[in-house]
Order: sequence, then C-alpha cells, then structure tokens
Amino acid sequence: MPYCSKCGVEVDYSIKKCPLCDFPIPDIMPEKKEDTDRFPTPQNDYPSKIEKRKRRIFIIISVILLTAIEIMLFQNLSEEGKFTWSRYSVVSVIASWIYLFFIFKFIPKFKVSVIGISITTIILLYFLDIFNGHLDWFIPIGLPCVIICTITTLIFAYLFKKTRKKGLNIISYIFMSITLCCVVTETFISLHTNHYVKLYWSLIVALSLFPFSVLFLYLHYGLPEKYKIKLERKFHI
Repeated sequence: MPYCSKCGVEVDYSIKKCPLCDFPIPDIMPEKKEDTDRFPTPQNDYPSKIEKRKRRIFIIISVILLTAIEIMLFQNLSEEGKFTWSRYSVVSVIASWIYLFFIFKFIPKFKVSVIGISITTIILLYFLDIFNGHLDWFIPIGLPCVIICTITTLIFAYLFKKTRKKGLNIISYIFMSITLCCVVTETFISLHTNHYVKLYWSLIVALSLFPFSVLFLYLHYGLPEKYKIKLERKFHI
C-alpha cells in the first residue's frame, strides 16, 4: 500500500492526493505476485534408489567372487603346482558373474540380455569341454542346444510383445517353449550318444505340458466372455 510522503497516511492505489493534507501522491502500481506452487513438483526417486542398491549389491558380489577366484587359483597352484581343477571353477564363476550382470538388468533391453547370456553360455561350454584336451560334446550337443533355446526365447519374447490381451495364453507359450527346448536337447544328446534319435524324458515333459498348453489357449481364446469373468472372479485373476 502507498503512503503519503508528507504526513504518512496510508492510502489506496487509486488515490491521487492525500485526504488529510492534500499532498500529491505519485502513481504507484501494485506489485504483481508471481503464482508459485504451494507444493513442490513430485519426483519419484524410488527407481534411482533401487538402481544404487543394485549396484552396491553387485559390487559386493563381485568382490566375493573375485576373492573366491584368487583362493581357488592359489590353492590349486600350491597343491599341484599347476592349474587343473581350478580352471573349471574359475570359468564357471566368471560366467556366473556375467549372468548376474544381465539378471540385474544393467542392460535394459531384453533381447540384448538374452543374446548376451547365450554367448556367455556358449563360451562357458566351450572352455569346459576344451579343458579335457579336445572338443567332445560342445559342437554336437552344447552349441545347437544353446542356439535353439535362444531362438525359442526370442520367439516367446516376440509373441509376448505382440500379444495385446495377455493371460493364460502366456502360460501356454511358456509351456510350449519348455517342451520344444527339452525335445531338441534330448534329440542332440541321443544323436551324439546313440547315433540315432531316441526320446524318453522329453516325451514325458511334452505329454505333461502340451495338453495344458492347448487347454490354456482354449480358455483364453475360445471360452465365452461371461465364463472368463466368472473364472477371473473365482480365482482373483
């Protein structure tokens, strides 16, 4: 509020002369107060906290694994004078560390993580086989099984992404993927050991999971909507 500079009377902004002493009052415009938010802008710092916690846990695990590698190498070298059994352990521990790197989602893209885990598995199996002096089971069994499982996982990820309404069909896709991986794995094992295909345990897996896969697909796509609603309410889906 403006004041009369002569007598000090408080007047309104529209008054041009002091009502007490008739002293002219200069034009003073009221200050415009900027609108400020009463509350601060909300910020979700939970993801950053989780990320920091993951990094701390990963660093701790890395130190533990590195210490384990040093102990295994030292013990093997001191007992036998050369690295024998420690090679298998060290390669496995390093592969486990890389697996944890992808599992902790330091690389957010799922496809890149799957391919990274597959390449790590291939390298691990190669070293575990070559440490015997020659490649025995890596090429006929390990390599094709890892490739087939990787392709199956990528196909499942594609179907999961393209499926608009997700439900029991996702469980069906998982069962089908597991069945395919089991059949392919036993096929290559049988070809390597028997030189012909003879399936046993993978057929048990297939006979157990495939009917449920078909059932879940029917319940998801073929069941009337009113029955779906009843099932969702019944099982709290």
